[in-house]
Amino acid sequence: MPHEVIFTKPAGRDLRKLDRQVVNAVIDAIETRALEPHTATDALGGNLKGAFKIKLLHLGIRIVYIVEDNVMRVVVLTIGKRENDAVYQTADIRLANYKLENPEP
Repeated sequence: MPHEVIFTKPAGRDLRKLDRQVVNAVIDAIETRALEPHTATDALGGNLKGAFKIKLLHLGIRIVYIVEDNVMRVVVLTIGKRENDAVYQTADIRLANYKLENPEP
């Protein structure tokens, strides 16, 4: 059973900035990953430990998300180009904000 996919507000804004074809590729990749969201090879470390990435190599896009298994949900934190690791720096900030706004029970 696939996890529900939700986008944080900033990730939704990221998505709306993309071309329609890129949006379709991003949505397809996220929906596919929601079937099996814990992919060890795509686990991130450091400040993003517990988060995962999806790489759309042909588009140069990275998607960073976390998994909330207790509610079967994939939360997309950021979508962007990998250039200078900016997408990961943004994800770091957004993950911290998400945790502040949504403390674990």
